[in-house]
Amino acid sequence: MCRLYIILLLFNIIHFPIYPSNDNFPNIKGWKLNIIRDIYNSNELYTILGEKAEYYHNCGFSELRLAEYSKKGGQTVFVELYKFSDLSGACGVYMRERNPDFETQN
Repeated sequence: MCRLYIILLLFNIIHFPIYPSNDNFPNIKGWKLNIIRDIYNSNELYTILGEKAEYYHNCGFSELRLAEYSKKGGQTVFVELYKFSDLSGACGVYMRERNPDFETQN
């Protein structure tokens, strides 16, 4: 479900104007940004992901940032921004966590 929110957010970022932000999360016109937690480091990941945290660490996880975008009318998008040491680790986590029903394009 969270992945769907991220996809929706990316759709909104592509189709709506973005304004600079001091954080890793952009300000998006018409949406209110609420940073839930600025940074979770690698030691805190276990409290969020439990047993999956070990896999993330093996893939080079370094930090997690959480935010929420809300819009009048009750629309809310939760965003998890993961940082990895390299692209292969990030791709490894994506391939493991993605919905298997999604079709990939090469």
